[in-house]
Amino acid sequence: MGWAEEVLADLPVGWWPCNEGTGAPLDESGNGFDTTLSAGGGTWTTDAPLGDVLAVGDGVWTTTAEVPGGGCTITWASKLTYVANVGDVRVTLDDGGSNYANCRVWSTNSGTTSDIDASTGNATDFVDLNSHNNALVDTWALYALVVNGTTATLYVNGSSVAADTLSTATAADIAVSFGGNPSNADGGLLGGVAVFDSVLSPTRLAAHAAAFLAIGDAVSVSPAVIDVAVTTPTARVGVATSPTPTASWPSGPENAPGWVSTYGEPISIDKPLNSYERAVIRVPDSSAQPAHLANVTITRNGHRHFLGKARNIEDDSAQGHLDHTCFGYWHLFTQRYAGTAQRTNYLDNGHFEDADGASDLSGWSAVNVTAAAEADIVLSGKQAVRLTNGQTTWPILEPSHYDSAFAKETSPFGSRFYVAAWCFIAGGFLPGYHTFGLRCRYDTGTMQGDVATFIDITHPINTWTRHYLELPLPPSVTAIVVCELWAPVGDIVWDHVQVVGNTADGSPTPEGSDQCLVAGEFVRAAQFGPGKADLGVARATPLSGINSTEMMIHFQHEQTATKVETMGAREEGFDWHVDTSSGNPIFRTYFPRRGSTGGTLTFPAGNVLQYRRTVTGAEAASSIITTGDANDPAREEGAAWDEAALGGLLLEAVRPIPQGSSIGLLGPKAKEYLRQSIEPPQACDAVLTADDGEDFEPGDIVTFTATRGSAGFSAEYRVVNWHADCPNDTVTLSLVRWIDPDEV
Repeated sequence: MGWAEEVLADLPVGWWPCNEGTGAPLDESGNGFDTTLSAGGGTWTTDAPLGDVLAVGDGVWTTTAEVPGGGCTITWASKLTYVANVGDVRVTLDDGGSNYANCRVWSTNSGTTSDIDASTGNATDFVDLNSHNNALVDTWALYALVVNGTTATLYVNGSSVAADTLSTATAADIAVSFGGNPSNADGGLLGGVAVFDSVLSPTRLAAHAAAFLAIGDAVSVSPAVIDVAVTTPTARVGVATSPTPTASWPSGPENAPGWVSTYGEPISIDKPLNSYERAVIRVPDSSAQPAHLANVTITRNGHRHFLGKARNIEDDSAQGHLDHTCFGYWHLFTQRYAGTAQRTNYLDNGHFEDADGASDLSGWSAVNVTAAAEADIVLSGKQAVRLTNGQTTWPILEPSHYDSAFAKETSPFGSRFYVAAWCFIAGGFLPGYHTFGLRCRYDTGTMQGDVATFIDITHPINTWTRHYLELPLPPSVTAIVVCELWAPVGDIVWDHVQVVGNTADGSPTPEGSDQCLVAGEFVRAAQFGPGKADLGVARATPLSGINSTEMMIHFQHEQTATKVETMGAREEGFDWHVDTSSGNPIFRTYFPRRGSTGGTLTFPAGNVLQYRRTVTGAEAASSIITTGDANDPAREEGAAWDEAALGGLLLEAVRPIPQGSSIGLLGPKAKEYLRQSIEPPQACDAVLTADDGEDFEPGDIVTFTATRGSAGFSAEYRVVNWHADCPNDTVTLSLVRWIDPDEV
């Protein structure tokens, strides 16, 4: 991953690349903490390898981002200029009182090196984390300050250089400011700042530093973008002809007039709400055709409207061209699934054989049973294990099992293990026995737990039977996990024993975390999980305040796109899309909904050229029954009835609430659906010029007023699709009648 991707992967509170070249630096975390320049401001300059950077020595700039002072991380890239004893680049956390963490890098020595002075503490207890000769003057470096309770640690290029103890931890909800010293004429350059409301691990800080140091002289701070040179077309519809697009992200012909694509002629673009974008380009059969999965960019007057990959081809020999349908980058997540077939078995030897198929019982211990290699009764491979219990009385007084153990550190959200084993009861047991079959337990030293299957008189004999169980473990512990294969009276054969986690490393996605955070984790795992590959899609998922109970069930190979779409569609869910407007795809979530409010559409003397409206009166209803996920006689239901609606005519409808929603929403949703049903559903397509259409995007809520005598109307609608007809230079907005659920 590039530097920006590494930053966004750790879900920063704020991320300011400081590469705008004008104005105040903007927050690209998705949380909206854009900055405000203070008096004197900073000045923009260019400096290799980062390009546009902020010279901060003549001023400071601030943001309103807040983080918990008891556990936070700040990273920033800076290049110092030697000014004796005064030049500095600084980042400050301040709670408005006496507690603060002020991290600044000075040039205090003469010559080619400088001190690092990261100051943390309070007004009476000033703690210096000095590291001499570690920051070269006139050299870019990535710095990090980690505040964890009363411990402050300073990193340079991923390596810890100093640490000290604070007598007082910084308070919660502290504001962030960063820049330079207003009293200094010069001090240095700032090339990117990130603030996290968590303590990043040394491993993650090293990853940030490695990505930063790999930038090189020709790469920008943002994810790498390949500029596409353009021969300016004379017509409004043109094609970029040089160079041939590569597998890298194309930026498109940024300054070309009209509709322009990296191949052929742009025909259409569709941007549906909460789905993947689609585009069609037409390429003469005499021209070079885009390869399957080639990157395609479509712009209009320098504004990027589409970035995706060529997928389907319609070849019409009579017309002399090929139409290529291109899909946006979200479509790639319909072909990414959780997990891999090569899941890790945490048992060293669950098949009881070595690589050559010879018997191998290593890694297992016998407790009151005799274990022997079994080559005749085998489920898979060449070997199994036969356990013999010599006890002849009932009940069995002593534990009798074959076990194997391993140690595992659980994730901060807890871990869950899935255990399976096959057994074959070979007879020779007494009627009425009842004992464990497969058992798995853990021990942290202070906590224990276990789960088990059982073998009793109903258990099949003389056939292979699968035993399965799930073992949940608490968060952030190191546990000894023991898998036990039990043996009742007589002989039992076990084979194909495995313990796997719900991810390849045994740590789950963060069940119980904010739904947008979980969605972002699904997108991350689809690119950087075991067996995956980077699609170049970063994440910006500001918190919604609604927790999710979702987990990505890796062993079921759940489709990433479907998982996210299902979560977003639930009551109190979220909107989402892959934003490609900057040329660097970013998966963004929006809560409670995407889009702006307050736009207007008017016809005929306005921005709408023509429209087509459909009112589905046959679907009107005056009584609504809502149902949940249950489907049995005792299922929970909600109801709402307006006896005066529809002229007093009772028309009923039964509607389910979104899958996975709380049954507490059955009543409120019935009232919401009733309000929507009394007024017949409406859909409308409004055609605008492309110039006017660019003022809108999917998710916008607009007021559409049409004056047509008795056929006129005025109502609120939501944009659910944005369609561009490139040859005609028009945009069609697909609208549905909007009734605000918050006002029901």
